[in-house]
Amino acid sequence: MAIRARHITNFDALDDIDTFLGNLKKVVIKIAGEEAATKPLAGAKAELGQQPGPTGTPERKIEWTTRRQQNAYFASNGFGAGIPYKRSGGLAAAWITKTESTNDWFKFRIYNPLPSARFVYGSLALSDVSRAARFQQRFHKITGWPLAVIIVLKWMEVYEENLIDSLNDIIDDIGTTRFKRRGITPRLPKKKGKRT
Repeated sequence: MAIRARHITNFDALDDIDTFLGNLKKVVIKIAGEEAATKPLAGAKAELGQQPGPTGTPERKIEWTTRRQQNAYFASNGFGAGIPYKRSGGLAAAWITKTESTNDWFKFRIYNPLPSARFVYGSLALSDVSRAARFQQRFHKITGWPLAVIIVLKWMEVYEENLIDSLNDIIDDIGTTRFKRRGITPRLPKKKGKRT
């Protein structure tokens, strides 16, 4: 079962603009959402795709969560991956990012479809980091695999800041009411006669 994270931004507050200017809300959501999400999604994918160094050193030894887990590893020939296990890089490269938008919301998803992801990266329980951490196996943590939820939450915050900036830029580009002021001081009529 894949681990997943998603972030949904609700744009119901733009309903008045939608009725006033037709499809503006849909355009703003798509443009602002995509612009705001581009860097965070690339950053999250790059950071999640990094792999720690190899195990086998005293600082990075395998520390089994239970004796039963250790026995299962050896009984199943490295959980079917062979002993000693050689990393293929497939797990780190399997992270996927997607965006989607409608008239009312913009959504992006970050997920890893491989079943082993939860044991290496933890879950993506966004509401509670400690709940996410309980899935990550001790030896993967010791080896240096990051807890994915911390990375995803960091980049979701970057997205939210970017979205505010992007919306402000779009609204500024739409323009505001312009005023023009002009003061006129008429010339005094010329007086006939003496000048003082």
